[in-house]
Amino acid sequence: MSAPISKAAWILPLLAGLLAIGAGLYLLAQPDGLAIPAHANYLHMTSAQLRASNPVMLDFITQEVRLIGVLLAGTGFLAAAVSWGGLRRGQRWAWYALAGSTLASLGTVLVCTGHHPITDEGFLGLAVIAALQALGLLLGTSALRGAPASPGT
Repeated sequence: MSAPISKAAWILPLLAGLLAIGAGLYLLAQPDGLAIPAHANYLHMTSAQLRASNPVMLDFITQEVRLIGVLLAGTGFLAAAVSWGGLRRGQRWAWYALAGSTLASLGTVLVCTGHHPITDEGFLGLAVIAALQALGLLLGTSALRGAPASPGT
């Protein structure tokens, strides 16, 4: 692997973090939880139908969608900050932090949403974000040889 690729590999996790921020803000901007087509398709009803039959459930779904939006945006911000701050400088702690968060995030998505088809736009988007981050980490491994293990060393 060439040195320029491995030294610039931090850009992919940074891009993944920025995409996660965008996805989180998208979820926060939704008027309700069923504005996302995958959720309406899963329940086989519109938000108006659910509000008429069970308004508390619609409020609960909306709350959950917004919570996921906040978590995505926050995680994306942290991934972008670690990519820009530590991974760009070739610090091993940043690589391990991003690798751990990628595995934990992808594992959570696969375990908690395994009954949904991966073609749903939300799950496909999360898979793309995780793939970008993982690819950047894999491409950047050669740049970490001889890098300090922690920021101060």
